[in-house]
Amino acid sequence: MFKRKIPGMVKIFTIEQAVHDFPEMMEQAAVLSQSLDIPWGKEEIQQIVVLGMGGSSIGGEMAKAVSQKYCVLPVHLIRDEALPAYVNKKTVVIAVSYSGNTKETLTGFESAAERTNKILGISSGGKLKEKCLENRFPYLEIPSGWLPRAALPYSFVPLLSVLEKLFLFPEFDASLKESIEIVKHIRKELKKFADEEFEPSAKPANIDNAAKDLARNLRGKIPVIYAESPLLEPAANRWKCQINENAKQPAYFQVLPEAYHNDIVGFTAPLPVHSRMAAIFLRESHPEDNQSKGKSTLNFDKLEFFKKIIQSAGIQTFELFSKGESLPAKLLSLSYFGDYVSLYLAEENQVNPEEIQVIDQLKKRFA
Repeated sequence: MFKRKIPGMVKIFTIEQAVHDFPEMMEQAAVLSQSLDIPWGKEEIQQIVVLGMGGSSIGGEMAKAVSQKYCVLPVHLIRDEALPAYVNKKTVVIAVSYSGNTKETLTGFESAAERTNKILGISSGGKLKEKCLENRFPYLEIPSGWLPRAALPYSFVPLLSVLEKLFLFPEFDASLKESIEIVKHIRKELKKFADEEFEPSAKPANIDNAAKDLARNLRGKIPVIYAESPLLEPAANRWKCQINENAKQPAYFQVLPEAYHNDIVGFTAPLPVHSRMAAIFLRESHPEDNQSKGKSTLNFDKLEFFKKIIQSAGIQTFELFSKGESLPAKLLSLSYFGDYVSLYLAEENQVNPEEIQVIDQLKKRFA
């Protein structure tokens, strides 16, 4: 298995192990989050701003989607060092940096400290920990040793816990339990472990491995991942980023219904690039489920029309349906399956899924 040495880490975990341990990491993150003491009440705040970059930002993107569905106060995600003008003393700012040393996040943290004292940090140590302790801001230290993109449970679960502690997300416990059960079920279904370690080349026992089959179909293609709705956008982005970083392959994402107003036209002219593309639709529920619940099929009909336009351009399409009732479960079920696909695609491409030298070079050059 591939191992990547990261300075300052006591123990090094592989990204394959992270996929295997994902539900247990969620459980551990929930336990760690219990120690967080949030000294502000809901009546004192107007909004929550999450600062994060790269792998450390995906949890914030998912928390933002959860807030849109469940919370009366908005959650914003800032992937930049510059803070928006609306950040003020009634804003809770949560800085998330797995290493604790992300330049943009630290710069945003310092700017936020000039506008509000409602700041919380999440990291495995680093300068962010030092700054939080120095300023007596609430701080959660998460386990080190993982690649940032592999540590999604350690950002997403604590962020949901913060929403619960602010009385904005009372569904936290139920959604967490459901999510963990579903992720464990997906892991069991794929049957891809030997000696409790992820083995990309292992043969599944008496079951078709849908993740590996999809990876084979994506080899040499440019995947475009479509989220069925804006609430599923974080899962589509997670797919895109995991394929980029793990499989070293271009990938892009778009969201419905927005794509009906632009992307659809890009498939109407006969272009050579179409033969190199693949479209993946991340869906919330089966059409039959909507019909049984008396829901309109209009959105389904639009999506089917869009798919036919894409297919008429000679592009192969794939569909994946989320599992569970809560939005966290739906996001994580889709994302977790995508993690597997990205690792199998790395195997197809014969690349090290953990190596990100070009990112390290960029950071070093422009530090």
